[in-house]
Amino acid sequence: MFDLDQFIADCKAALREGEPTRAAEEVVKRAVADPAAVIAALGEPRFGGVDRLYNDDDLTILNLRWYPGQDLLPHNHNMWAVIGLFTGREDNTFWRSEQGQAVKLGGKTLEVGEVGWLGETAIHSVKNPTDQVTAALHVYGGNFFAPGRSEWDKESLRERPYDMESNIKSFELGNAALAERYAAEGR
Repeated sequence: MFDLDQFIADCKAALREGEPTRAAEEVVKRAVADPAAVIAALGEPRFGGVDRLYNDDDLTILNLRWYPGQDLLPHNHNMWAVIGLFTGREDNTFWRSEQGQAVKLGGKTLEVGEVGWLGETAIHSVKNPTDQVTAALHVYGGNFFAPGRSEWDKESLRERPYDMESNIKSFELGNAALAERYAAEGR
């Protein structure tokens, strides 16, 4: 059974470990090992979005949902991250920055029940390649919403400041299309 309060407490405790990223990874693995329990606690993911489950200067925990086909630009977090999927699929492409330009390195796919982690210097882009909402628990070793992050332009791959407003608009547009699809399907 997934208990959100206990999950948050366990993530906070992971920060005090010698290797907080690895400790947080174990906490997230335990949680997403039972995807149905996470869904029962957090709700069925019907639309894309970002739910703040916990947020302070040292730790952010999100229920992050990618709408079908959502494709995020390469971006950094400037902190470690642990990601555990409880629905759908997430395709990650990893990048490095050379003189302000993103250079592709490789990729990794996460499926339901799988966990991945990113170091604090990681740059990645994310795509939900499915026609369903993908949902994951995201645990960050810092304040995810603090300024100072970057993203890289889709066409030129040049670095620029992270544009939170554009990302929010992307969720709104994707969810509007999803709502139309649901209406057409009668759900």
